[in-house]
Amino acid sequence: MREVLSQPIVAGFLGFLIGSALIVATAWSRKLSASSDARDSVAVMMAFMMGGMLLASAALVTFVLVAPQGFMYFGLSLATGFVVGLAAVAVIMGRETFRD
Repeated sequence: MREVLSQPIVAGFLGFLIGSALIVATAWSRKLSASSDARDSVAVMMAFMMGGMLLASAALVTFVLVAPQGFMYFGLSLATGFVVGLAAVAVIMGRETFRD
């Protein structure tokens, strides 16, 4: 398992996938609040964002302990997945806002 996770392509893909999934889960969480108050939705999204950051930190620590040779690729791809996912979610949310 360590040899597989140490491969740059595997570490990079896994990091990108995890980063993107955490941002998508945060964006999805805005629909969980049943309240019509926007502050409640923001609070739920903030809680999901904090949980996502904690999960990302745990993934980074776990990866550095399991496969330190692939950590650089995993970490950079995780951050890239966050940024790309955030940009995609921002565009989608912006289109929904201006469509109304």
